[in-house]
Amino acid sequence: MTDLASGVDQALYDALSAVVTLGTVFQNPPEDTLPPVVIIAEATIEPIGAKGDPLDRIEQTILTVVAGKQKKAVRALQEQVRTALDNQTLSAAGLAPMMPVELSCDDQRVIENGKTYYLGTQRFLIFAQPG
Repeated sequence: MTDLASGVDQALYDALSAVVTLGTVFQNPPEDTLPPVVIIAEATIEPIGAKGDPLDRIEQTILTVVAGKQKKAVRALQEQVRTALDNQTLSAAGLAPMMPVELSCDDQRVIENGKTYYLGTQRFLIFAQPG
């Protein structure tokens, strides 16, 4: 399972980095990183394959964070994430081609230390198996 998940992380990073221009893409952002950022965040991994035929069902969360008082910037960044991933064929060494499907997309305003941020959350469904 770990090898499949690592391959998926790499495929997501490569696809996002190739398309996203409105922020920086991270898997593990440094603590003091300033927005705008796209973060490959939590994943829920469910092994559903048969013994000897691994297949993982992965629900992957992608976070977008922007500073400012308008939703427009976070929605533009979310659209870039959608363009990079939704119904696109992704590949990674050792894995069969994958096609993420967006399950949900939302945003919320967060005020921290007197500063306004928008946090976008997108969830994608991905099936991963060795290729």
